[in-house]
Amino acid sequence: MGKEIATKVENAKTKKRLKHPFISFMLIITLISSIGYFVSIIMYKKEDINLLYTLINTVIILLFTIFFISASITNNSKHKGTTFICALLLTIYNSLGILTTMNIITIPNLNRVTDFRGKSLTSVVEWASKNNIELDQEYEYSDMIGEYKIISQNLKPGSNPKNKTLTVSISEGPNPNKDVVIPNMVTWDSERVLEFIKKNHLNNVEVEFIESDKVKDTLIEQSKSGNSKRNDEIKLTFSLGEDPLGETKLIDLTNKTEFESIFY
Repeated sequence: MGKEIATKVENAKTKKRLKHPFISFMLIITLISSIGYFVSIIMYKKEDINLLYTLINTVIILLFTIFFISASITNNSKHKGTTFICALLLTIYNSLGILTTMNIITIPNLNRVTDFRGKSLTSVVEWASKNNIELDQEYEYSDMIGEYKIISQNLKPGSNPKNKTLTVSISEGPNPNKDVVIPNMVTWDSERVLEFIKKNHLNNVEVEFIESDKVKDTLIEQSKSGNSKRNDEIKLTFSLGEDPLGETKLIDLTNKTEFESIFY
């Protein structure tokens, strides 16, 4: 008899705990957000010098969330408001962590150095001025980093810049005096020629088009080949074909270089 009564009491408690479906849903969302935050750190912070420290923090948050949910499920209290508020705050914290990790939103951190690599010189100057940090600018050529973008910096991202000078290396773009070997490109189609010019950063190219019995948009003459420098003048003549007034196909010039647009 006593055993049956105990079973009924336990069943009643279970039913009471299940009378809060909204709280249960909120707890599930909280768990998902904690797992999402942990996964986002692994996926988007691979190059972060503070990755280990950040991972430890997110693991602690994840474990805390699991214990919190377990305690909330087994809690028989009629007042679930505190549980809901705590779950909501945890979800907001995890969601902000995910959004900032994925660079969807940015939370200003005035006391720490930002990773400026690949960013514009303007952004560095503004940050240094705003945070009263002395800025030292060094310039060098780069084929990989666009002009006036940051190649490297002496202060590690996330470090404290107090009483330190931030030195940044700024790209001047490709070295115009670098030696290149220009092949004989006669008979090449225009796309192949443009690709070679772009890849080798030739910056003093003149082009013209003339009527010809050669295939349209193929190179029929070039002024020089062999050893040269990027800024040496080179003249290229392309064929317009035998029907220069024929139909022209419009192309998308988005993300094209200035030379490619002028060439088109």
